[in-house]
Amino acid sequence: MAEIKFEGVNSSILLEYLGTYTDVSWKKTWSFEGMVVGFFEFKPRLLHGDCVVNLIVEIDSITDKSNVRIKPHGGGGSRHDRGRIETFWKKIRADLVALANEHCWKFEIVKPKYRGEICPYCTAIYSYQRDKILDDGSVNCQNCNRNFTPDDVVQDQDIAEIGEVLGDSFAGN
Repeated sequence: MAEIKFEGVNSSILLEYLGTYTDVSWKKTWSFEGMVVGFFEFKPRLLHGDCVVNLIVEIDSITDKSNVRIKPHGGGGSRHDRGRIETFWKKIRADLVALANEHCWKFEIVKPKYRGEICPYCTAIYSYQRDKILDDGSVNCQNCNRNFTPDDVVQDQDIAEIGEVLGDSFAGN
């Protein structure tokens, strides 16, 4: 999942706003030496089983910079929970972007840098070789044995479409 980096954030506005979500099942904030850390646990109604989503907020009042990260945990629910988690994150992200625009906070949405793909069911991270990618673009998690579609899988059809758009300048042609 992505991370949002902010500059110029008013910590009380951000934390109060996140606390208003109806799906928050637990929240806690800590303040120490110019840092505020907030932890919000969401149990979105649209998720099944014991899946929860954690939102971690780190606000550094000294540098005036903040990070908001999302991390799904648990599983045992529907195989469609990954899509539901992404839908939930998109809503929170859109709300935070609107809040940032309203208060003139600078922000940047950053994809996490990691080696491998994160399983949406058990959060294990593994690298998959091309021959392990199934025909539908999914892979089988080596930890929980569930199939999921990695974020960065590029299908041959996608490569062909990119080649059509870029023409002869595309190295794949």
